[in-house]
Amino acid sequence: MLAREQQRKGLHYILLAVSVLLLYLMIAAFDDGQFIQYVSQLDIAYLTGFVAIFTVTWLLRALRLTCLVPETIGMVRSLKIQLAGAAVNLILPLKAGDFLTARYLQKETDTPYSQALGYTLQMRVLDFIILLWLVASVFVQWKFIDSWLLTLFIVSGALLALMSLAARFSGLMKLKIQPARRFFRFLVNTYNQVLGLQKLTVPYLLAFLLSMGIWMLEVLAGYWLIYQLGFDISFASLALCMAFANLCKALPLLPGGLGTYEAGFLLVGTMLGIPIDQLVTLSIADHLLKKLYNIIAGFPVYLISLKGLIDDDTEKGS
Repeated sequence: MLAREQQRKGLHYILLAVSVLLLYLMIAAFDDGQFIQYVSQLDIAYLTGFVAIFTVTWLLRALRLTCLVPETIGMVRSLKIQLAGAAVNLILPLKAGDFLTARYLQKETDTPYSQALGYTLQMRVLDFIILLWLVASVFVQWKFIDSWLLTLFIVSGALLALMSLAARFSGLMKLKIQPARRFFRFLVNTYNQVLGLQKLTVPYLLAFLLSMGIWMLEVLAGYWLIYQLGFDISFASLALCMAFANLCKALPLLPGGLGTYEAGFLLVGTMLGIPIDQLVTLSIADHLLKKLYNIIAGFPVYLISLKGLIDDDTEKGS
């Protein structure tokens, strides 16, 4: 068991080195000193604004979890749980922070681990849906509607209608289903039991709207960076790049998505005709600043919470 754990840690450190190498190669594609020249334009005022915007996203994430969890956990505990998980996702491999988040949640709410893990999965599913919503909104706005706000309203309504139909359909499938559809029944039952979305409740709809706000503010934080650097990139283009990059980051290939996020960002950005130097600077600076925030805010919480979990498990063992 110990040897296997050491192998996992060794693999993680190798992947972390690969991530750093990928970022270095991206920066090395610039002319000498160009990346540093761009980054040096970031002043204290920008960093303060960035921290303020990103802090609001974390407060919304904390509020979203309180909507999804029937047990009362409070904003402060919800924020601590998620910050610690985000920090662990960077320092440990294979999205370990999500499983640790579920473990913290299990302790705080005194619920079974499978149910706590279901709450964590709910948040990931919501993030995935909203990222697809962003992509769809950008394409609709580019192809059919000039108004960005009207596009968001129309696409949001269509998405909620589809989710409502899916919830009703899954309920009907529970009443009567043909034997040939056993596999589909298994998927429906797993969806309902693990994620608990048999119907669109008011708290879940509120969590859905909060998820929209979270990712719009994530894009706004990136746009704040664009404004500070003087780049000519539209909000819609940035939303598309960030949505695709975060979808790429969902695959636990590299620690914290370092390298995979930037690669996805560059892939879409180059297709949109954005200069490569701006793409590299924007993707790396935005991603690293957010990861740095998560480490500074979440790692101390992780250490304190981890000690609490160890003490709790020791008492149960005794």
